Amino acid sequence: MADLQYTVSKDELIVFEEYRVAGKDRDYTIHTDDLMLTDRNIVWTHRTMYGAVKDLSIYALHDIKSVDGRPQIIADTTKDGTEILKITFKYGTESFHFRSAPEYTVKKWVNAVHYLLSDLPLPYPNIPLDLGYIDVGENAKTGQGDPKTLKRRIRITVKCLGCRAPLTGFTGEEIKCRYCDMVQIIKDDSDYGSY
Repeated sequence: MADLQYTVSKDELIVFEEYRVAGKDRDYTIHTDDLMLTDRNIVWTHRTMYGAVKDLSIYALHDIKSVDGRPQIIADTTKDGTEILKITFKYGTESFHFRSAPEYTVKKWVNAVHYLLSDLPLPYPNIPLDLGYIDVGENAKTGQGDPKTLKRRIRITVKCLGCRAPLTGFTGEEIKCRYCDMVQIIKDDSDYGSY
């Protein structure tokens, strides 16, 4: 099998990435996939139980269906009460479940896509607009702004205080280690050493 990998173009910005995602037609109890949002695409990486990349799907943001200027991306609930991200594209619908804080994460994704594609107010104004790799500056308060003026944020990698695994984030960002679940704040001076 060929090595499937998404390569971000030089002028494309990564908004954020989520790990431990259950995607597409999979059972929402198996969270082995990755989901990445850029200012152009949603990239779904389907992984086997052992972490090997099985499939890669790229969804262009401009293919998300829009009704009255509002992108059709919503926080939805399955029959059993599972919170999912549901995206309606011009050619069909995809849904994803996040293992880590699903309700918050789903709403964060909905807000981010609305920010990138619409000038309308954010659907979840109580969820802070943190576009991860993109500096929204003063627009973070209102959730409005011109995506063409967005700047790339600098991120750093440090060692986890609990298990010494690499953690990547932004200075001052609170991040949870995906291996030991320890929550910590990324510091630039890194008392615990940087890579």
